[in-house]
Amino acid sequence: GRNPDQWEMLRSDPGLIESAINEAVRLGTPIRSFTRRVTGDVQLGGVDVPAQTRLMVMYASANRDELKFPDPDLFNVARNARDHLGFGHGIHQCVGMHLAKLEMTALLKAMIEQVESIEVDEPTVALNNTIHSYARLPARFAKASVRRASAPTVSDVSPVDDSWIKTEVITRRDEATDIVVLELANASGKTLPEFTAGAHVDVEIESDLVRQYSLCNDPRERHVYRLAVLREPESKGGSIAVHDRLQPGAKVRISRPRNFFELSSDAPFSILLAGGIGITPILAMAHQLRSGNQPFSLHYASRSLNRMAFQDEIFEGNFAKCSEAHFDDGPPDQRFDAASILRSAPPEAHLYCCGPSGFIDYVVAAAQSLDWTEDRIHVERFSASPIIEGAPFDIVAARSGQTLHVPCDKSILQVLGEAGVKVPSSCHSGVCATCLTKVVSGIPEHRDMVLTPEQKAENSVIAVCCSRSKTDKLVLDI
Repeated sequence: GRNPDQWEMLRSDPGLIESAINEAVRLGTPIRSFTRRVTGDVQLGGVDVPAQTRLMVMYASANRDELKFPDPDLFNVARNARDHLGFGHGIHQCVGMHLAKLEMTALLKAMIEQVESIEVDEPTVALNNTIHSYARLPARFAKASVRRASAPTVSDVSPVDDSWIKTEVITRRDEATDIVVLELANASGKTLPEFTAGAHVDVEIESDLVRQYSLCNDPRERHVYRLAVLREPESKGGSIAVHDRLQPGAKVRISRPRNFFELSSDAPFSILLAGGIGITPILAMAHQLRSGNQPFSLHYASRSLNRMAFQDEIFEGNFAKCSEAHFDDGPPDQRFDAASILRSAPPEAHLYCCGPSGFIDYVVAAAQSLDWTEDRIHVERFSASPIIEGAPFDIVAARSGQTLHVPCDKSILQVLGEAGVKVPSSCHSGVCATCLTKVVSGIPEHRDMVLTPEQKAENSVIAVCCSRSKTDKLVLDI
C-alpha cells in the first residue's frame, strides 16, 4: 500500500512473486531478535563478553545491512533477497517458514488478478520483544476493473515478454584471445536490477537466438552489467553472433538476472576455481566475498597467458594476494593441481568451480577423493551433451488437455515444438534453466545440471529440453 509502483510492477510480472515475498520478509522481519547465553569468554566488536552473559541477537538489523542489501530501507520487489534472516537461520530457523511462503504465494496470486490498488492506514504494533507483528492494520482494496490473465506457465523460472529489459552496449573491448567484454546499460537510463554473484542473464542476440551469459562485474554495481563471451567456432551461433554483431550502441534485450550458482552464506572459507571462460561468475564471487570481508582464494587455470581474461583486475588489483594463475603451457610446478589445492583448504571450506566439463569433472573427482561432502561442492557448467533417449511416455498439456507421445529418440521440447506448443528454451542441454516447466503430476527423470538434488526430489519442475519421465504419463502445466 505504501509502494504503489512496486504493486503495479508485481501485477505486471507475476514471476516476481517469490522475490516480493522475500523482500517483504526482509524489510518487515517477523523474527526481530533472540536472546542467548554466551558459553565462553569472547570479544565482540572490541567488547569483552564474559561467559554466561545474556545477549540479545538482533536478526532484524542484519536484514538492513547496506553491505549486503544496497539501499536497505527501500522496498524493491525485484531485489534478490533470498539470503535474508527474516525467518531466523540454521537450527533456529522458523519451522513454519515454507508454509508461510506457500500461503503468501497463494494470496498474492489471487490478489494480483483482482486488486488494482491498496491503501493502508497507520498500524497498531503488537508489543513483543521477539516477534514483529501488528495488532491492527486498516486497509482498503480497490477492485480491478478488468481481471488480469493468469501468469505464464513458467514465469517464475524463465523470462516472460514484459520482464525483458532493453539495454544498450556502451563499451566493448577485446579482453584476451577470442574473448570480448561487453558492458550493458539500461536503455531507459534507469539502474539495472540487483544481482548476486553467480547470476546470469538471458541475452536475446536476435529473434529466436537467446543465450545465457554470467554477470562478471561487482554485484554492487547497478549502472552496468558486464559480460565476457568466448568465441567458439563449434557453437550453435550465439557466441559468433555476439562477437560479430554487438558493437557499442547496439540495442539488445536481456532478462532479469537469475542465479543457480550462489555463494553459501555459512561457508567459513571459499575456494574459487575457474577454468577458461569459467572465470566470469567466479570473478563476481571474488568481488562479493571481498566486499563482505569473507576469506577466499582464487585459482584461475587457462591454456595460455594470452587466453586469460581480466589479468590486471585479478592479479594486479584487489585480489592479487589471494589469487594464483595456472597455465597448461607453463612450467610443471605452477600447473593446476586440484587435489593439492583442496587438500590444503581450511576445514569446512566450500569450493565453487566453473569451466569446461572436463575441468569440472576433474575438480569434483578430486574433491570426492578427499571426502568433501556434496553440500560443499558447487559447480556451474556452460555446456553439456545430455542423453535424451529413453523409454517412450506420454505428456499431457494440462491447460489444453492435449496429449502428446514422446518417443524414445526425442525430447519433450522437440515433441512440444512439433505440436506448436512453444516453451522458452535456449541451451537444449540442461544447463540454463530457461525451459523449466511446472509438473502437475507424474515423476520426472531429471537429467539437467541446474536443479539441486533437493529441487529434483520435489519433482515440481522439469527441464523439458533433456529430462524424461519415470511414469507412463507426465502432466505439465502448459
